[in-house]
Amino acid sequence: MEPQFSFNDKFQSDILIIPWGAGLQAIIHDPLTLFWLKRFAPKQTLICSVCTGAALLATAGLLNYRRATTNKKQFHWVQKLGHNVEWQSSARWVRDSNIFTASGGSSGIDMALAVIGYQLGDSVARKVAIEAEYLWQNDPDDDPFAPLHIVR
Repeated sequence: MEPQFSFNDKFQSDILIIPWGAGLQAIIHDPLTLFWLKRFAPKQTLICSVCTGAALLATAGLLNYRRATTNKKQFHWVQKLGHNVEWQSSARWVRDSNIFTASGGSSGIDMALAVIGYQLGDSVARKVAIEAEYLWQNDPDDDPFAPLHIVR
């Protein structure tokens, strides 16, 4: 799929979502990407990352002095990024002010429901989960997968 926008395009959104992916490590130190992110992200109502997308937010300085989480299998290298990030090793997802970070794929769905709850109320988020036939893990501090991956 070809990109629909470039770093030179201007557009407005309310929620910026930083996904994960195999190519992420290749761009986390890219000056153009970081410049765009530092300029664009503060204008958003909410900033969200899924999995190792938090690595890009950390490198851009957007997680400095905030709580955040990331993929448990990649935690060892992501936690070295940013300045004074309070990495939460056992959180499924974390909300710190207007920034939400999720630890992985299914926890990204949990985070998305938390965003709905944040914006529209937990009852709406629960209804969305029920309609999707999804068991929402709505306790951000309860990640049953964390003990399987974190090396202490």
